[in-house]
Amino acid sequence: MLISLDDPARSSHEASRLADDHDQAGPTGRLVELVRREMGLEGPAALDAAVSLEAAIRRQQIRSLAAGVIADIGAAKDQRLGDAHVVTAAQLIREADRPAKPLLGELVAEGHNATVTAQFKAGKTDLVLNMAAALTEGGSFLGRFPTGKPRRVALLNYELSVDDQRTRLRDLGLSTDALARLLVVNLRGSRLCITSPVGRDWLVQQLSDHGTDVLIGDTFGAASAPSVESENDNAAVRRFLATVDEILAVARCGSSIWTAHTGRKDHIEGAEHARGATVLDDWADDRIILTKDRNSAVRFLASEGRSPYALPESPLAYDQRTRALWLPDGDVGISRSDARTAKAADTVTAIVTDHPAITTGDLRDALDDEGITNNAAKQAAITKARTRGLVHIHKEGRRVLHYAGPPHPENTTCKA
Repeated sequence: MLISLDDPARSSHEASRLADDHDQAGPTGRLVELVRREMGLEGPAALDAAVSLEAAIRRQQIRSLAAGVIADIGAAKDQRLGDAHVVTAAQLIREADRPAKPLLGELVAEGHNATVTAQFKAGKTDLVLNMAAALTEGGSFLGRFPTGKPRRVALLNYELSVDDQRTRLRDLGLSTDALARLLVVNLRGSRLCITSPVGRDWLVQQLSDHGTDVLIGDTFGAASAPSVESENDNAAVRRFLATVDEILAVARCGSSIWTAHTGRKDHIEGAEHARGATVLDDWADDRIILTKDRNSAVRFLASEGRSPYALPESPLAYDQRTRALWLPDGDVGISRSDARTAKAADTVTAIVTDHPAITTGDLRDALDDEGITNNAAKQAAITKARTRGLVHIHKEGRRVLHYAGPPHPENTTCKA
């Protein structure tokens, strides 16, 4: 029984006794003590405040419970399990194998998710536009990886303005049929949250209406930003990627390619990775890495993943007028380090040609003047020049003299 707050005759002692009695039936007595301690109230005022506090707690509990029930209802409605493939292992191994079909030759297989991880301003947008051109034309990517039949491609453009995108597409010189197969969704300045039901359904509709075979997203960071507060949050990025897989399945779109940045920090050559959450690199079936040599404007491409072919780091040729990229014959496997060494070997040859009989010490000093200051790089350049037959040496006692051209067989002191 609650005491009346209108009865001034009730003493603080009686209020405390009643509160203690009430504690046998519920938490109010404990709340009275909390109110006394925190609010400095006594007697009827303390008990009244405790009753209000108990009611407020219950309202909060009801709201929390309701939110959980609503979330469970929403999750139940949101289940999409029609494509789940549930079999025993015995059944699975009896199923006929479906060999991987090439998408970008053997660089990326059909049905795979791929990422293009690129250094700052290395040309990732031009690279994915070359991919889109090869896929929609049914030609070959980089002049080396056949795409087979023409595909229908949807490009989510977050990077370029509409005017810049239009200019680049014109530069590519795509055929009328290829242009019709390429759906361009310009999203710069827009907000598409694909993890929301509205955003997800909208994108599914766009892909389905176009009959999309391949989705290209440029860039992953911009696409995930409305859904992911921090790009380093692996859990949030994993949820976003799960939504991407779901969208592809519902829209019957077989493959996706996403661009990502490496960030501005220096990476160990050959160990570049996407900026932010590590799950992006884990999720990708195939990783394509685009870099640019620090001492030149030459771009290099490499790949790794589940597809049959892993491209060793190789230089790309580029036509500024048409924005076409290709892998020159004979250059596959020439890394950034190899290219720098080859260029330095040409410098060695030029120095030796201008200064016949130059000693090793003087040659090293001359390389310093040309900006090649690392001792290992100097030795690699001299060795490369000799193995290519551009330079040879004569030994005179303890001195080693360098001359241009291949060695002279008739001279016993002459060596390659």
